[in-house]
Amino acid sequence: MQFVDSFEVTKIGKAYVVKVNELHPKRKTMLFHVDSGASVTLVGLNSFCNKEDIGNYNLLKSIIEERIQADGLDKYVYSAKTATEEQVETYPCKCDGVSISETKPITLYFHIYLGNVGMPLLGFDYIDDTSYHHTIAGDLIVTGVAEDIGKRFYPEKVLDFNSILEDYKSRALG
Repeated sequence: MQFVDSFEVTKIGKAYVVKVNELHPKRKTMLFHVDSGASVTLVGLNSFCNKEDIGNYNLLKSIIEERIQADGLDKYVYSAKTATEEQVETYPCKCDGVSISETKPITLYFHIYLGNVGMPLLGFDYIDDTSYHHTIAGDLIVTGVAEDIGKRFYPEKVLDFNSILEDYKSRALG
C-alpha cells in the first residue's frame, strides 16, 4: 500500500542527498547519499559518533555487538560489496520514527557497518519502494512511498536501533 508523501531530493554536484532526522542520538540532521547502485541502505558507526572520540565510538560498537550476540543475529547473508568488490559485513536494523526530508516519520530499515562509511547511503531497498520522477539534468522528486518502505527486503529478525540508541545515550561518556 502506498501513502502520499512527496519531497525533492537535493542535487549537490553529481550526487543526490536527503536530510534524515530522528536517527542520530543527538538529534542532528544527517545527510544520506541517494544511491540506486547500493543494494541496501547503509550507515557506519561514524554516522552516529565521531570516530576520533574513541571512547564513545567503541562504546557504541560494543553495545551493537552485545545485541548481535544476545539476539543471535547473523551478519547479512549477502554481504555487501564495494565498487572494488571488497566484502563488507553488515547487520540488518530498523529504527522507528525516522523522517526523510521532513516527511511523515517511518520505520527506516538499514544495515549497520561496524566501521566507517564516507557518507550514509539510502539504497535500492528504500528507492524501490518509492515513486519518483527525474528531469533531464535536473531534480529528483519523490511523489510516493510504500507504507512499510523497505521492510520486504529485510529478514524478520533485525536489530532494534531505537533500543540501541537509548542504551548508548544512557551510557555515553561526557
